[in-house]
Amino acid sequence: MMEKLSIKKLLLVASLIFGMFFGAGNLIFPAHLGQLAGDHWLSAGIGFLLSATLLPLAALVALSKTKSTGLYDFAKHVSPWYGVTFLVMNHLALGPMFATPRTAALGYQFSLGNFLPAKYSTIGLLIFSAIFFGLAYYLSIHESNLLKIIGKWLNPLFLIILFLLFIVAFLSPFGPLDGTPIATYQHGATTNGFLEGYNTMDALAALAFGVTIIRSLQGMGIHKEDAIAKNTIKTGSLAMLLCGGIYLGIIALGSMSLTRFTVSENGGIALTQIIQAYFGKAGLALMGTMTILAVFTTAIGLIASFAQDFSVRFPILSYKGWLRVTTILSFTTANFGLNTIISWTMPFLMLLYPLAMAMILPALCSSLFKNRKIVYQMTTLFTVIPALLDGIKALPVQNSFTSALTSWYIHTIPFAANGLGFILPTFAGFILGLLLCLFEKNYSYQKTISSK
Repeated sequence: MMEKLSIKKLLLVASLIFGMFFGAGNLIFPAHLGQLAGDHWLSAGIGFLLSATLLPLAALVALSKTKSTGLYDFAKHVSPWYGVTFLVMNHLALGPMFATPRTAALGYQFSLGNFLPAKYSTIGLLIFSAIFFGLAYYLSIHESNLLKIIGKWLNPLFLIILFLLFIVAFLSPFGPLDGTPIATYQHGATTNGFLEGYNTMDALAALAFGVTIIRSLQGMGIHKEDAIAKNTIKTGSLAMLLCGGIYLGIIALGSMSLTRFTVSENGGIALTQIIQAYFGKAGLALMGTMTILAVFTTAIGLIASFAQDFSVRFPILSYKGWLRVTTILSFTTANFGLNTIISWTMPFLMLLYPLAMAMILPALCSSLFKNRKIVYQMTTLFTVIPALLDGIKALPVQNSFTSALTSWYIHTIPFAANGLGFILPTFAGFILGLLLCLFEKNYSYQKTISSK
């Protein structure tokens, strides 16, 4: 008998997935992309959707197909030490290095940052982030109904406000979608949009949080592997369809805004300008409140998951101990400011995303080779070097050595100039892994025949 979710439960899980993935960062990056891409907004948007919606969905399906119980369990298909290494790198990116500090920086950008004079921005961010992370820490160690209230009432209200913005903006647009793209988007807008989608960090988040979704399905009576995979695809597709629609709408808004504004430093500024133009200071205040709530719940989830995984894998500190570590480090990083965080995020993502894809690709095809490690190992082995070089290429600070290395890389490896130098090596490693797996199978069969 096929295990199947009711429509109500299907929508409930889809809502859970959307709530886990969609934060303030998912608002600002498409807004900035629209400004960068100008009249190439649609082709850039397609690239953005590939990495910001399809990759996270693929990660969820990969987790369900391999029956992984967590990020370490998924990455250990390469080897146990690699599982630990990838877990640490992924949680550092999602935790105190980038994603968690970004929640406070974005919360400030959309709230106090809109009202305080520029000369007070440093002290303003310091005070805001201290209160922000202090409350996040407190609510992570004490039970509270706050998350239920936010999930049931405030997140839907946030979406209502966002859709109100869409209705007003598209009924009274700034102007046509014919802005001039910046130089790098005049050619290769789809590729650049794909790389910009890395900033959402949702594919990495899917590997960290995807098991929660799988367990939710199991709690609803879905236990068979095929049924879990199918329902993950259904619910994930619904969630990502909503995300995709919102992304395209915001990208279009960003493109239209070029008729009134110049390209901003970051998407937070771009979205703030757009909202203020339509709703004035009152709109900024309301949007700031909703954004703080959105990033606040994300911050709680991120610091709690970091502390949970690290306390299990590295019991030298308790859950509360690791919670203090990630909270303090996140507070420190947040005070470098949003632009600095974003500029240093990309090199790390250029390294981690290819490594994640090197595990997702074999996992999606795991039924072909019965999940043997050799395929994961070869795919990852061939991906590591180009991923490292892509990360070096994206560093905001370069020297003669990194510049020479980058020059060699982009002139030697196909697609490296576009930030996609890992693609051919990854597929080559995957195919080699399959061939070795087939050879190993035939060798074992011949050995069995010879022994009879």
